[in-house]
Amino acid sequence: MGLDTKVGEFDRFIEHLPEEIAESLWFIPVREDKAPDIPEGESLRDEKFRLGLEEARERLEDGKNVGIILRDHLSVLDVIDLEEAEEYLKDLPLTLEVSTRSGEVHRYYLPRDGIEGKDIPNIAELRTGWRCVVAPGSHACNEDGDGWGTYTIETSQDIAELSPGDLPPELTVVEEGGKEEDQIVNKRGWRIEKIVEDDEKLDSLLTRKVPPGKGYVDVEEARKDTMRKLLYWEFEPKIVRKAMESYRGYEDFDFDSLFIDVLQDFQSSGEDTISDHLDDPDAYRPGSGVGKRVKRKMRKELEEWISNQNRRVREDRTVPVTFASEIALPSGERIEEGSMLFLPPNLAAELQEKEKAGRYVFKCPRCQEIHFRDKPSKPPICQNPNCERNGDRTDGKFLKPVHPSDHEERAEALMDNYHFKTVAASLSGTSAAGLIHLYEKG
Repeated sequence: MGLDTKVGEFDRFIEHLPEEIAESLWFIPVREDKAPDIPEGESLRDEKFRLGLEEARERLEDGKNVGIILRDHLSVLDVIDLEEAEEYLKDLPLTLEVSTRSGEVHRYYLPRDGIEGKDIPNIAELRTGWRCVVAPGSHACNEDGDGWGTYTIETSQDIAELSPGDLPPELTVVEEGGKEEDQIVNKRGWRIEKIVEDDEKLDSLLTRKVPPGKGYVDVEEARKDTMRKLLYWEFEPKIVRKAMESYRGYEDFDFDSLFIDVLQDFQSSGEDTISDHLDDPDAYRPGSGVGKRVKRKMRKELEEWISNQNRRVREDRTVPVTFASEIALPSGERIEEGSMLFLPPNLAAELQEKEKAGRYVFKCPRCQEIHFRDKPSKPPICQNPNCERNGDRTDGKFLKPVHPSDHEERAEALMDNYHFKTVAASLSGTSAAGLIHLYEKG
């Protein structure tokens, strides 16, 4: 018999979260005594124990508990003594509150940069990072099997942001070497360490790893693209210099002359910045996972399109694309790297723009650079300049196709995307041996 869990409380909790946060949360199975429901000696950080949003909900429906690993997505203030905590917490932003099984309160926040875990002994505890909390809707007890209770929503309010400046001194962590002048932040106060978590290409450019999906003819072009990326993320010119010196200071080049050209071109051409691509820039939090995942709406479209119930004759209105990386669907199923699907042009174009899929996709076996091509011909050499570190760049003939390339792979891709039916007799009554007919209804 299952526990008295309340999936409705879980649904209410999810409704108060930004969609991209809800989709990115790391849920884990939890026992009735609040301990992780994983084998002894295993780590809750292991991806194999992670539950997706739908999996977590299904577990609660089955009468089993769920926990949330907070990471950078959420912070929870566990208020242990409500009366004693009042003086410390009176100036904190109002936010969603959850009543725990013992009558204490969990206050949920969206953490801004600089929020670290700390506690006021026996009064309140600020949890962040890899700490775990029991999710709303769970029904738990203490270690002795007593004190049963359900985690329920107390205040129906959206989750507020929490900045270090909101916290009382007792809950503020002062980092060694964390002086403001030593940090690389843009004009919105976003730290570069968090920004690169959301921008894989900028991370690659700054660290001179393989830029995803695009190579460079020479190093100067890579430097220019790095500067453009920093301007896109709204770093001031002097901070762009600071970032280049910090991450690529070992390179000997004339920053001023190169940057002047880049800045003038960026301004004269009216290039977009990150603010142009956010509905609410002030609510955006780098490092939250935004920009690293295909949006839920697109993943829903993908799931609907490839489902058996909706697969249909394509009538040449679709285009084939090969996935360059794995994508998780809302149901928990995954589209694997190398899968080819025939998709509507608008959906295919959006995936190509995000460099998640392409018509023809090749990978360098040495540096793992991904090359997107409109034709099946390989580039003459790997386009990543860093491929030279271990000798000459990889010759194009050695690039490995990610897309289906031999007869068997192509046949399997066609069978995965289409329904094929053969008829016992021609509709006209004459022999038509060898013809294959495609029917939307069979």
